[in-house]
Amino acid sequence: MGQYGFLILDRDVREVPGEVDMNTVSIFWGFSLGVAVFSVAKASEQSWRAWKRRRRVTSYVAMIWAVWFSSMVLGCLAWGFQRQYIDPSFGFYFSVALFWALQLQFLLQIILNRLGLLMVVPGRAARLKWIVFAIILAVNISVFIIWMPARLQINDQWIWLNSIWDRLCYLLKLQIEMKMAELITKIVRSSGATGKDNTYCHHSSDNHAKSMATNTITKPTATHSCPGVHRTSPGTNTAHIEARDRDSSIEMELQGRMSTDPPFTAVDPTLGYKLFHVMLRIRDPVQSLHFYIDLMGMRTVFTMDTGPFTIYYLGYPQTDEHRADLGKFGRDTLAQLAYTPGLIELYHVHGSENEPQGYYSTGNQPPHLGLGHIGFSVPDVPRAVERLKNHGVEVIKDLGAASREDVPLSQWEAEKKIGLGDLHPAYQHVFGQIAFVKDPDGYTVELVPQKLQE
Repeated sequence: MGQYGFLILDRDVREVPGEVDMNTVSIFWGFSLGVAVFSVAKASEQSWRAWKRRRRVTSYVAMIWAVWFSSMVLGCLAWGFQRQYIDPSFGFYFSVALFWALQLQFLLQIILNRLGLLMVVPGRAARLKWIVFAIILAVNISVFIIWMPARLQINDQWIWLNSIWDRLCYLLKLQIEMKMAELITKIVRSSGATGKDNTYCHHSSDNHAKSMATNTITKPTATHSCPGVHRTSPGTNTAHIEARDRDSSIEMELQGRMSTDPPFTAVDPTLGYKLFHVMLRIRDPVQSLHFYIDLMGMRTVFTMDTGPFTIYYLGYPQTDEHRADLGKFGRDTLAQLAYTPGLIELYHVHGSENEPQGYYSTGNQPPHLGLGHIGFSVPDVPRAVERLKNHGVEVIKDLGAASREDVPLSQWEAEKKIGLGDLHPAYQHVFGQIAFVKDPDGYTVELVPQKLQE
């Protein structure tokens, strides 16, 4: 035991601040106390909002209070030491190192927590958090190993080593903060998000999306004809789809009825209605976003964390400009969201990722039948199916399969004595060019060729 305290050598040289130093410290300490009061008010407001929304203490709330508390403790320790109210000791230096380590770790994790809101795939944000945590943990351990012996003035070697390592630590910390700031700026600028958006627009892949065809198999309102498609007469919603090398044709209703639909008038109460998106409940956003973005080529329009759940709106860029600038695609689509057809809303309830596979009913599991499938038109179905197979996607119905037994649920329907009979040859011709695959939640995804083979 030295004259100053535990593990403090008698030859310890104590630096006593001068009057100018103390006046400067007093100014900054007083300013910090004032800021601390406003920080308490802001943290209390955010904590109360989070509690009303989640009914629990979130990690973000816990971290902001941890940073505030550690900062106040550090300020008090520094002030007391400068005023010589606190003598140098092992306990004092250990407390300074401990609260500095907590402050640094929690500060960066708060930034990463907010950054996670901008990132499409939560798993990527989690990995980044763990990487930064490991780096800062190594830095904090080095502080205890190098900085404390130097401050205890064990010998000149520790003091010299600390003079170098201390600067390197701050450079490393600065580099990490600059990289995070650069990442945040890159995401926000690429998405065009503003303070008025209340959403975070972003993209998660640099691959260009394939454009969706405006004409698929048929377009009954068009004035021109498509190969194999013939209009019957004005005022009807019926088309003939013919198999060119077959001696039969099939009459298909394109809108559910023959010609009994009421005509549209200029004062029709539903004029302007649009079907613009479908919502799917998803269990694990990491898997679902990988499927729809990386494998199916969709791109993010916007993502919104509502508190209990997060929604992801996805769509296809339709122009070269939007494919080259996904941020502009998100901004423009968001501005015309209600007028944009062909969107998917993925709905993730927080915590459902911990549930087992098959947590949600897909609509194709007897007796809970409902949603049949969602359909995508693609330029090359065989190539798309092969690519999905290579990525481990389950194929429900492969190309070429065109019998009654290849129709989903046909066996169950046969047992119920419903839907009996063979497929019409002309429909078999079309059905054989269509494939069905499963998405990560088991929903059936239909792949339709944008141009039917003759």
